[in-house]
Amino acid sequence: MVTKMFPWWSAQQSKPLTNTPVNYNFSDKENNYLFKLESISKSTVTEYHKIWTDLYRCLTQGEPKSKLKLSTVFNLFYYIYKFSEEGIAGKKFSIEVYDDFLHKFLKSEDDRKEKDFYVRDTKGKYKLQNGEQIEDHNSYSKKCKTTNHKNFLVRIKKMKEDIHNDYQTLLNEGTIKEKGSRKSNLTTYDVAAANDFKDGRGRSITAEDIYSKKGKNFQIDEDKPVSQGGKRELKSNKLSLLEQTDNTGKFNYKQKVNKSA
Repeated sequence: MVTKMFPWWSAQQSKPLTNTPVNYNFSDKENNYLFKLESISKSTVTEYHKIWTDLYRCLTQGEPKSKLKLSTVFNLFYYIYKFSEEGIAGKKFSIEVYDDFLHKFLKSEDDRKEKDFYVRDTKGKYKLQNGEQIEDHNSYSKKCKTTNHKNFLVRIKKMKEDIHNDYQTLLNEGTIKEKGSRKSNLTTYDVAAANDFKDGRGRSITAEDIYSKKGKNFQIDEDKPVSQGGKRELKSNKLSLLEQTDNTGKFNYKQKVNKSA
């Protein structure tokens, strides 16, 4: 399952990592799909592994009463990818309460399956044939029977609609948390000037430090870490410059404090 999802995930990246067929059907035999492990960087594997780690935590902490179907696991993978990587309305989110995230996801799955299982008219009423409701052969439930390229696209479209409608509730309830961002046009000079050319320890920053390789190697440090929703911008976050060893030491200290709290 892990290897079957990798080609699809790879194709979603800004620079696809592999030559995934456009109609990739999640089947090694059908597509004769191969990729060389040596061509995949360790950082890529780490990023992909993060989604599966989140998925594993959802399952182990959420403890579903019955074994999930493969299609449901694939859909859960997409949910986690959508929140944590692709983002919603320009924002990305981390899962804070894994069991709650799983339970909300499973309920939304059942809601989607129930919503269009039978054919409805333009007013939302069930159409009848010989007095009985008519099953919709293009329903979400039918598309979950088999995971292939066409069916997964239909499922994604319907999942996206619900995610956009529901993510604010998950955010308000604390189930998810907005991620911060280090994307910024700020330069070392900008941060130095904002701090009267003093580093995070109060020491003077020289022109050599800013413009020459001979100077100190400064890193931009966020007072509110990106992992806690902080952004690399001066208007909403206190930024300073720290040498790499100081910045690493500060990070390690915070990690110890958080673990002991």
